[in-house]
Amino acid sequence: MDNLPTGEERSSARAAQSFVKFFGSNVDRAARIGTTLSAVQKAGNHKVCAYPIGKRPRQVQDGALIFMGRLVEGPNDVMIYGRAIAKHYEVGADDATEADIRAQYWRRKFSHYIRVHSPEFMGGTLAQGVSLNELMDVLGVEAFESTRRNWEAGRGNTDPRRSIGPQPAVLLSAQGSAWMNAQLEERFRNHGKLSPADLADVR
Repeated sequence: MDNLPTGEERSSARAAQSFVKFFGSNVDRAARIGTTLSAVQKAGNHKVCAYPIGKRPRQVQDGALIFMGRLVEGPNDVMIYGRAIAKHYEVGADDATEADIRAQYWRRKFSHYIRVHSPEFMGGTLAQGVSLNELMDVLGVEAFESTRRNWEAGRGNTDPRRSIGPQPAVLLSAQGSAWMNAQLEERFRNHGKLSPADLADVR
């Protein structure tokens, strides 16, 4: 799965897991007119996805597909603008060092990493990305693995909007992953992708 192909082949490939990883917070929402390159520059998520201190991302397995989602305002939503393939978290090796923190102060609060490779990011603005609200509207309980399982079991929360709360990522269902991949492929065709040269100087 580490050799998952790029382009349209990737959209039809079935990763064992697919997550939407959230960047930003309710008090740090981006403007929709912001560029996707600026979002990558701020998060550094072409190489790592940072998780809050004390919330080690042990659920993520090798080969998981990580969709990059930025919290935005006007109206509030999460806009997905790229994806990459994950490597599982290792204690120590995937924790921020003092040098990391000196380079980017926010890593003191977001000090655990999921390392990623083979990133693909759409060009354009966050407004042109894929809406998480639309995913939930279209698929309902089938958007996320937790709500799908609860619906099948007949107990627990089945409202996808109550599933995304204050957490760093959400696990998509197989249907959610397929829908997200298809939508993102459309964005790549319409708006292009950031090139390796665009990302070369991003820390």
